[in-house]
Amino acid sequence: MTSLLWASSAFAQGDGTVLEVAAETPEFSTLINVLDAAGLTQTLQGGGPFTVFAPTNEAFARLPAGELDALLADRSALARLLSYHVVPGSFTTADITAEMTGFTTLTGDELPITQEGVGDAAVTAVNIPASNGVVFAIDTVLTPPAVTAGAEPETGETGGLYSSTAEASERYALLEVGGSGVSGSALVAAYGGGRAIVTVSLNGASQEAAAGLYAGGCADGGLETVAALEPVSGALGFSTTTLPIPFQTVLGGDHKVLVLSGNETVACGEVGL
Repeated sequence: MTSLLWASSAFAQGDGTVLEVAAETPEFSTLINVLDAAGLTQTLQGGGPFTVFAPTNEAFARLPAGELDALLADRSALARLLSYHVVPGSFTTADITAEMTGFTTLTGDELPITQEGVGDAAVTAVNIPASNGVVFAIDTVLTPPAVTAGAEPETGETGGLYSSTAEASERYALLEVGGSGVSGSALVAAYGGGRAIVTVSLNGASQEAAAGLYAGGCADGGLETVAALEPVSGALGFSTTTLPIPFQTVLGGDHKVLVLSGNETVACGEVGL
C-alpha cells in the first residue's frame, strides 16, 4: 500500500466512549440517530476497543433519495451497514502498516484501505481519541458486500485475512439444535496481544440469546465453560466478544460454541483443530 493521504480536519476531542465522542460532535448527529435506530448504541458503549469510521451528516445527505428511509425500515440491513463501519481493535494512522490491505469489520467482511481512506470513502478527520477506541470521520456511507441468501458459512477454512487487521481467522458453522430453526456461524480471529475475537452470527433468532465457548463436542454432556460470549441480539443477529485467550488455544483443542435461548440450546458448532 502507498503512503496515506488521509485528511485531518478539526473535530471535537473527548474522553468518553466512541459513541459519546460522536454524540458530542454536531457533524455526527445523523449517525447517532441511525445507530440508535439500529440498536447499536449499547455495543459501542462497551469495552471494545473499536475503531469507528464515522460518516458525517453530509455523507448521509449524499445517499440516493429514499435510501436512508428504506434502511430505517429494515433494522437488520441498517445494523449490518453500520457494523461494516466498525472494526474490532483500536487503530490510529500510526498503526496502519504498508502490509495492511484492509480492516476486518464487525460483520467479518474486509474493508479495503486506500490512499485516501477506506472503501469508497475519503477520511476527513483522523485519530479522534475515545476511552474505548478511536474515531475517523469519512465523507461517504460505506456499503458492505452483498450477502447471498441461503449461503452456507465456510467451515474450518481460513478467511484469507492474513494481510489485514486480523492476523488469521477461521469460520465454523453453527447448526440448529432440536428443530429450533436457528443457525449461523462463528468467526474466530487472531489479534495482537494474545487475544481472540469471536463473532457469532445467527439466522432465525427472534430474541436475545446467550452464547458461550465450552470444552467438548456438540454431542458431549457435562459442559465445562471456557468463556462466556456476548449475548447475540435477536434484532441484529450477531455479537462480537474479545477474549483474553490466544487464537491457537481456542483452535488447538475440542471446543464448541453454544447458543441458548432461555435454558434451551438452539444452535451449536464445534471449533478448533
